[in-house]
Amino acid sequence: MSTGFPWRDLPPDYGDWKNTHRRFSRWRDRGVWEALLEQKLIEGMSAVHLLADRGYDSDAFVCQLRGMEPVIPPRCNRKEKRLYDRKLYKHRHLVENAFLYLKQ
Repeated sequence: MSTGFPWRDLPPDYGDWKNTHRRFSRWRDRGVWEALLEQKLIEGMSAVHLLADRGYDSDAFVCQLRGMEPVIPPRCNRKEKRLYDRKLYKHRHLVENAFLYLKQ
């Protein structure tokens, strides 16, 4: 059973698919991808609100916001539902749609 995106279907901008796969595998083996995932991208940022989707609904993430109010809908399996500004959250959707339009 095949899942995901076949390496042979990569856009030509990435170069030969075999070289791209080799590079990806080397970075995986060296832990480059894990190191990227561990980076805290919100450190040093300042804002009044942080708008994010349900994927960011974790207590560990919200604790790192330091002064920013989370506007994150709670996951359906969360025991204690966090309140969030629904009206403000709709703006996140508008921005996301604008980026999708620009990508097309």
